[in-house]
Amino acid sequence: MEEETYRANSEIFARTKDVSKLSEDSQGRIIFKGKIERKGYHFVCRACGKIRYIRPSDIERGRGKYCSSACYFGTHPRRWQFCPVCSTLFSIKPSKAEKWENHFCSRECYNKAKSELMVHVNLNPSPELAYILGVIVGDGCVGEYTIKSGGKTKKRYPVKLAVADYDFAKSFARALKKIGLHPHTWREKNVRKGRENEQRLWHTEANSKRFVRFFLSLKSDWDEFENFVRSCPNGKVMFLRGFYESEGHHGVYVYRNKKGIRHVRELQLTNTNPNLVKITISFLRELAFHPYTTIQKREHLGWKDKTTIRLPPREHRRFLTLISPVIKK
Repeated sequence: MEEETYRANSEIFARTKDVSKLSEDSQGRIIFKGKIERKGYHFVCRACGKIRYIRPSDIERGRGKYCSSACYFGTHPRRWQFCPVCSTLFSIKPSKAEKWENHFCSRECYNKAKSELMVHVNLNPSPELAYILGVIVGDGCVGEYTIKSGGKTKKRYPVKLAVADYDFAKSFARALKKIGLHPHTWREKNVRKGRENEQRLWHTEANSKRFVRFFLSLKSDWDEFENFVRSCPNGKVMFLRGFYESEGHHGVYVYRNKKGIRHVRELQLTNTNPNLVKITISFLRELAFHPYTTIQKREHLGWKDKTTIRLPPREHRRFLTLISPVIKK
């Protein structure tokens, strides 16, 4: 497709010598073949309109939009903001402003802010902690990892979430802040390899050795996990909210059988952990809901069996009103 565009541009430029009549490719670049600076591919700068030679390998890398850094920054002005540590006004690239939430004017301020991450993490029972636990046992990720860098071995204790919904990522970040963590939220620059049909994900991540070990201890005993959630103020509701935002679905599903096509409105939560399913069902019943389950056998595929928890249609609105999710309403 791109080669056809470049070929057509080359023919038009050879006849007219007018770059305004050339077409852009899928990345917004005007590229054609001719002999100007030298024989080969050339591109038109999006800022100043100059024509410059470009190598085929640079075209494949996505280059060919601007002829110089001056032209790039002329159309992408740096953003100004105050350092959260020393209040110094400084500028950053737009790409960095979009990727990271917190920025610092110097390495010294960054190190000072990083040292302040060693604050007390409030692990006492709270609504926010019950919500965080619900998210983590769904789409979240918590663990203790060993990383080798420069011949040294380091330990990392991340609390992570990667989702398509920005509101969900920010809701999780707010809850982490409430218990004393310092999360940052950013968006992937590119779609993950092998998942080109999906969209770029929003990431929320914090680091805390104390929280990670607390969670892993709870997860090793599901009875203790359930009792802790029960001890949280409004814990059952907040846990269900986090778990639903991670693993829940709500909408109209199409089923086909011998009798024809049926459209059914469903609200469901799906997971492969039997202990977690048991806890969720227990909380739902105590809140006067009537859940029922179906199990999809997947052992022959080498996967864990998947359990789906469903609620009757008459209880959908009451459930969503009760937990007030930020997504999947």
